[in-house]
Amino acid sequence: MNDPTFNLSMLERVGPSWYDHLPQVEAAMAEDDRITHLRSAANWSCDEGGWYSPSGTHESEWALEGLPFPEDPDYDEWAGAYWHYEALDVQPLTP
Repeated sequence: MNDPTFNLSMLERVGPSWYDHLPQVEAAMAEDDRITHLRSAANWSCDEGGWYSPSGTHESEWALEGLPFPEDPDYDEWAGAYWHYEALDVQPLTP
């Protein structure tokens, strides 16, 4: 498994030297920084409960809906279309 979070948890459980796993630790930290930067730039907010979308949806509910996260490659295209249609929905219809 090549999941940075898993790698860090195994480091705590197994307890080998920090230097044996320094590249994996640095990769996990860099990935966390990248996600934080992208989600913050997309107006997501974070607290001790996790991340929340601009509409207030928690990241776990967001994932259950199958929606892309800001760090996903297709997020910009999806977000542009989603926010465009949401803006159209709130505009009053004029005859």
